[in-house]
Amino acid sequence: MFAVFLMNARKKDSLMSRDNLNPTSCKTVLVTLNKRIPATWKVECNKNDLNVVTESKLENQNLDLLRQGLYMEMANNIVLLARNCPLDTLENVAMIKLTLNNPKYQIDAYTKGKNIVKFATMNEKQFILEHLKATVQVKETAK
Repeated sequence: MFAVFLMNARKKDSLMSRDNLNPTSCKTVLVTLNKRIPATWKVECNKNDLNVVTESKLENQNLDLLRQGLYMEMANNIVLLARNCPLDTLENVAMIKLTLNNPKYQIDAYTKGKNIVKFATMNEKQFILEHLKATVQVKETAK
């Protein structure tokens, strides 16, 4: 039985695979996030990069109001992410990608872990907005 265990340890998807045993800050954040985030969020690690995918239910005929609502929801998701993670490990995550899907738009927000930590302590809308503009890169795709 021990020989079977050793043979399975070399497979990529086994329990003892090299990726599963390599500790990263992203995996630490992932464990905490899985306990605290909404069930509709999908969170995964790619090496030391965190990928978060959320769905938006916003419906609006006016595309400008829809975009405004999606950006507001994205900012709220970033703040929620920052407040529900251990800050000392979140700042060591290399890159965070937050994807917000909607039937009409998809918004991808990219930022570094050290930048997102500051959102956890911000309460003023103006400070959050300024920090978002300075540290988060956004890619918008119409569907």
